[in-house]
Amino acid sequence: MLKDNGYFRKLSMLIKTYQLAATVEQQVRIKLIAIEPIIGTLTVRQQNWLVNQLFTDATSDISTAIALNLLILWNTHDIEQLKLNLIAQYATQAKLIRHLLQDVRRHLDELILWQKTASGSLIDVQLVTTLAKMPISSNKTVGIIGDSVSFGLKATTNYGQYIQRATGSGVQNLAISGAHLSDNGYNSIYQQAQRLEKAQLYIFQGTDDDWLANVPIGSLTDKPNESYLGAFYHTIKVLKQKNASSKILTLTPTYQVPVKGNKVRRTDETRNKLGHNLHDYVRAQIQASYVLDIPVVNLMQKTLFNPADYQFRQLYMPDGLHPNERGHRIIAKEIATAYNYYFILSENKKSN
Repeated sequence: MLKDNGYFRKLSMLIKTYQLAATVEQQVRIKLIAIEPIIGTLTVRQQNWLVNQLFTDATSDISTAIALNLLILWNTHDIEQLKLNLIAQYATQAKLIRHLLQDVRRHLDELILWQKTASGSLIDVQLVTTLAKMPISSNKTVGIIGDSVSFGLKATTNYGQYIQRATGSGVQNLAISGAHLSDNGYNSIYQQAQRLEKAQLYIFQGTDDDWLANVPIGSLTDKPNESYLGAFYHTIKVLKQKNASSKILTLTPTYQVPVKGNKVRRTDETRNKLGHNLHDYVRAQIQASYVLDIPVVNLMQKTLFNPADYQFRQLYMPDGLHPNERGHRIIAKEIATAYNYYFILSENKKSN
């Protein structure tokens, strides 16, 4: 049963608008009946997120005149007058209902995943509930850049999605598998940063791909295409230029033991052609974060990720390299905890 709140009463009015405009009331009713049992399993915060998403999707597909009429409806609930305005000003009403049904189907997929989470994993429910109560939930927009880990390769749910579902934040995740931090083209994390929209919180993951590609560690004075640290500095610079008041968190890579069958392909201790192992790049990233006064979430801790342990690997990182959804729960919790420490507790200490 739907939880009683003003958002859903307004959604009902919005749906009626579509029904009148496109004269396909039965189709809409069928879709809403399909959604209702799933919506009932969600929290009020998640329900409100869905309604806001549907309303945003709907109004983006409507002309300025129709959007104005919707705003009139929002305040007056004058259905009959709205119907006349729609008929007079918008000749392709059928397009509206097609978009609505597409939006319903898209969000229904997300709701089904939520339902599976609620019915299949108490840990997921506890995580989402915990994150929703933490200060990170105050951010309405979050931007994420990184490589396959932030992308969520090998995971049904990545840490950005956990944060989004718990907080209702708008999360833009531009991470790409195999991305270098150093600027070697479109996929690079440096160029991902340039494509990000303005956000209140940026999450910037360091990568192991530069280590594997023998990219020099370099220094913060290098250009973004010259070294790992040069790209690190310029990526931070790009994020600050997008929103000077934004909060930025960087993530390190994790320990890794990539396996194929029973054979270990390499470890984080393996040295590249420059004589560096992954730990050298992680130490450089942490030191650079301190220099630039950017909080860093150090995921290279065996108390968090220990893929050398067979049982841990089976549960959290089956291929020894990419965290699955269980591993991403760990990352999401670490991000939220670090956010609280660096941006809430530390700031309070400074003010006192």
